[in-house]
Amino acid sequence: MTVAASRPRTARTVATRPQLQVIAGPVRGRSLLPFILLILIIIATGLGLSLYLNTQMSVTSYQIRDTQAELEELRDLEKTLKVTVDELGSPAHLRQAATKIGMEPAPATYMVSIEHHSITKVPEVNGH
Repeated sequence: MTVAASRPRTARTVATRPQLQVIAGPVRGRSLLPFILLILIIIATGLGLSLYLNTQMSVTSYQIRDTQAELEELRDLEKTLKVTVDELGSPAHLRQAATKIGMEPAPATYMVSIEHHSITKVPEVNGH
C-alpha cells in the first residue's frame, strides 16, 4: 500500500466532492394523434356544414321555383277573373240580365244627396 492509501480520510476531501443528484430523463415528445384528430374533426365539420348548406340551398331554390310557378298560375287566374267581372258588369250584360228577370228601365235617373238631404233628378244626356 501506498502512503496516500494508508492515510485516513479527512473531511476536507469529502466536502470537495460533488453531490449526486437524480436527473430527470429526457422529456418524451407529445403524441401527434390528438392534434391530427382535432384537425380531422375540424375538416369533417367544415365539409359536413358545407354539404348541409348546399342541400338547404337546393331545397330552397326548388321551393322558390314552385312558388313562382304557383304565382304565375294565380296571376293568370286573376286576369281571367278580371275579364269575367268586366264582361258581367258591362251595361249591355246588366241590361240583358235585368230584362231576363222582368226588370224595366227607370223612366228617369235620380241622385240622392245625404249632405243636403235631397233627391235630385239627373238630366238625360243624348236620349239615354
